[in-house]
Amino acid sequence: MISRPQDITASVSVPPSQDTCSGNSVHVTSTNSMNPPSPPSPIQTQMVSKTKTNTRGKYIGQGHDEMTMTTTTTAEKKRVSSGERSTSSSVPGWFPFAPTRRQIERLKVMELRDACQERGLAKNGKKADLQERLMEWTNDQHRKTVLERNALRNKSLLGGNPLEDVIQNELLADAVPPPVVPAEKRELSIAEKFSSDQEVDDYVEPLINRRKALLRSKNLSFIKTKKSERVNDDGDDDVDEEDSELVEDEDLILALNLQPTKDYLTDLKKTFDKNVSKAPNNYQVKQLYQKAKAADQVGDVKSAKKYLLQLQKVTPQDTRVIRRLARLESQEGNVDKAKKILQSALRSMPKSGDLLQGLGQLEVTCGNSQKARQYFREAILSSPKFPNPYHALATLEHSEGNIRVATAILRLGLKHCPTNHRLHHALGDLYREANMLDLAEKAYQKGLRCVELEAEESGKCLDWGKSFLYTALSYVYYDKGDIAECRKWLRKSIDSGNNNMHSQGWLGLAQLEESQHNFEQARKIYEEALTIYERHRGVLNVGKRRKHLKPPKLGDKWIHVYFSYARFEEKYGSDENVNNVYNRVATLFPKNYEVLVRWATFQRQRGRRDRAAALLELACKRAGNKDPKPYRLYAEFQMSAGDFKRARSILFLGAQSLSEFPDNPKQNEELARLFHTWAIVEWHLNKLDRTESLFDHSLRLVDGAENRALVLYSIARFLFNARKDYVLSQHCICLSLSETLTPDGSPGIWSLWAKVADAMSNMDLKEKCLLQLETLEAQESTKMTFDVSTHGLHGMMRRAPWQRKLLAPTNNKYDDSCWYKGISFPRISEHSN
Repeated sequence: MISRPQDITASVSVPPSQDTCSGNSVHVTSTNSMNPPSPPSPIQTQMVSKTKTNTRGKYIGQGHDEMTMTTTTTAEKKRVSSGERSTSSSVPGWFPFAPTRRQIERLKVMELRDACQERGLAKNGKKADLQERLMEWTNDQHRKTVLERNALRNKSLLGGNPLEDVIQNELLADAVPPPVVPAEKRELSIAEKFSSDQEVDDYVEPLINRRKALLRSKNLSFIKTKKSERVNDDGDDDVDEEDSELVEDEDLILALNLQPTKDYLTDLKKTFDKNVSKAPNNYQVKQLYQKAKAADQVGDVKSAKKYLLQLQKVTPQDTRVIRRLARLESQEGNVDKAKKILQSALRSMPKSGDLLQGLGQLEVTCGNSQKARQYFREAILSSPKFPNPYHALATLEHSEGNIRVATAILRLGLKHCPTNHRLHHALGDLYREANMLDLAEKAYQKGLRCVELEAEESGKCLDWGKSFLYTALSYVYYDKGDIAECRKWLRKSIDSGNNNMHSQGWLGLAQLEESQHNFEQARKIYEEALTIYERHRGVLNVGKRRKHLKPPKLGDKWIHVYFSYARFEEKYGSDENVNNVYNRVATLFPKNYEVLVRWATFQRQRGRRDRAAALLELACKRAGNKDPKPYRLYAEFQMSAGDFKRARSILFLGAQSLSEFPDNPKQNEELARLFHTWAIVEWHLNKLDRTESLFDHSLRLVDGAENRALVLYSIARFLFNARKDYVLSQHCICLSLSETLTPDGSPGIWSLWAKVADAMSNMDLKEKCLLQLETLEAQESTKMTFDVSTHGLHGMMRRAPWQRKLLAPTNNKYDDSCWYKGISFPRISEHSN
């Protein structure tokens, strides 16, 4: 029996060692209730001098042993004892000394740097570097805590100097272990096994890992029970020699290499199998998602899909991964596959508002407004606090002219999501369109306050969201007639924070100066904006060598700034400047064939047919099987030169390329126009049966009242002039007029009907048609066509107010909105029987 001695305090004073980074001293204090005070041995002095200054540990043993060891820097020791931080530190008071990952991620950059400085760590680097540095330091503290706690427990059971063993364990990782003596030559005792250097290398790491699994096993609870039974009420140890030989401590079992039982191995296997099934580390998932996002932004669709598919296997319930994967498929034209991805995920998550909204957006893309409306409403009912379905449904209703319904939806969304700045922005757009400028300004200001509140709570910089609201406020002041205030808000949208890449602000500021006839100032703004963007993309020349050109990010809208600048130079500058702008934008967006189409149109207007033909041919190659528009424009260009056979070959190639591509509703409109142009080409070549068949294909694919009216008008002209089928021609005329009174923007269809009535000897109908023709010709046309690039439904609600002043009605027959006027129909005399 061991009697309990009086508590004795022993202080070990060691010459302080200076840390190379912080210069702080190391102090070691030990309190032992069993050993009398003794001067430090040489080995202790040597080991303490090597102890790292950024380590802090505290160990407390219960029962007859009680020992405390603390290793800190001077600043840390003062902070621990007083419970306060320096007044210059920005670290919150709730932040612990050894934080968790969640606590680390809540800190801002300055707080992270101060936290690193307090722990003697380097405070340079980005936010992610600081977080990882703190996390590694915390893990290191936990590892040392486990090592030292095990060493203390073992020494308390087997005897020896606990302080020396703890310090020795700290330095074993750096020490060179002595040569191992074979077991057959020398038999080690239990105490020797735990005091030798070889013990740590052979047992500590596997001991820690296996011990964690053992402690989680319920069947090992008898260990603690056995230990508690060996302690008497008065605190004395009551263990005899037989009990000491049968100690059930798991650390000793592993250290002595005892053969495990079958039950023990079964329990251990169950424990490890359970841990393997756990979800992967959140940090690894986050990094993988960031890789997928970065690949998506630079246009690397293949890599983005690879990362997203890996994430989908790991986190099948993450709707962000599913939505992004579906969007990539939709961008490539695989709309049906994108729907299947969302619908498959919706089966396991039927109440997911995010997935329902994604399906609604796909239906909007396909032109199915009713289905889209249904999905948006289901998303709102499933997730009332999710703001995106409110915004999407309001935008859809606004695009169809249901202003009152859109306003009611946005107000309902703000009732459930009062701090969402996008809903405030959309509501302000509706107010501005209704000329309720004060209400619009108030809505935009609320949106700005919401952005500031969100930035304060999340600790993120959200100046990008402010820039759009600043631009919207400039529209309000322009409508109020305050040009100076409008200019101030536009300048603020590109000067706030790091938002000099806000393309909408630069475009608005340049167009504002142009609307005020400040042409030189507008040109300077365009050049300043494009210089900033080109420097960002790495396209500016350094000496005579060009930097590496970065690919454009997903959703890059700067191409519209270049198009506006080209239009400006075409109107107020020289042809050389226009070609220079198109050359710059073609370099920055090499895969965008729309740039080549616009450039070819300009060359065609200037009479440079060779350049136009080369640009259109290159546009067709880049379009491939994505868009039939370049093929149609190139064929119409050849038709204008009278080369109908060449035009037929181009149209055939375009139709063949598109037929190999999956069905995409977005391409159906352009494909209908391609078949319409091809029908006219066959009409020129006197292939009437093929012409009629191609008109039929075009009519099946066409969508929209105006386009349908134009195709029916062409069929009526063909039946009247080529087939002499007056009855069927009149029928097509009536169908076309049921869609619109002037299909091609002119009353020519009434003249055709008068001719049909004359051929049918219906003089009364002929006079009525001629009277209607005179009436329409006398009226001034109120239909105005603007070359405004709208960015989908979202752009319809955010159109700048000065565009009507800048972009006058155009009679450009090569403009996309007047595609019908670019076609040369056969002359009647060529096909008279």
